[in-house]
Amino acid sequence: MAIIQCPSCKDKISDKATVCNHCHFNLVTGQTAQGESQEQIASKAKLAHLKRRYSLQMQAMSGLIVFLGAIIIWYFVGERGMTEPSHFIQLSIAFLGAIWYLLTRIRIILFKKN
Repeated sequence: MAIIQCPSCKDKISDKATVCNHCHFNLVTGQTAQGESQEQIASKAKLAHLKRRYSLQMQAMSGLIVFLGAIIIWYFVGERGMTEPSHFIQLSIAFLGAIWYLLTRIRIILFKKN
């Protein structure tokens, strides 16, 4: 008896099993309990992967917009002096936007490696 991966959920199951214990994928007919084939499962997985990548890209773009928006406001409006609280708020928002962007870029790189 060998241990194999289920084509549907990738969990370990026996090669003698006819149905996966975890997701109830029928190994004989190649369909799930809902009647989905392996191609449909692969298509759903690919779509979920694309949605996750798109979400990460939009998060990175949002961080960049926050950063650039705060810098532009600080540059054009922040001419009144360094002691005003709004000046520090604008710079801290720019700093947070930059950190947000950089962390999301790191998450994108790690996502692409997997």
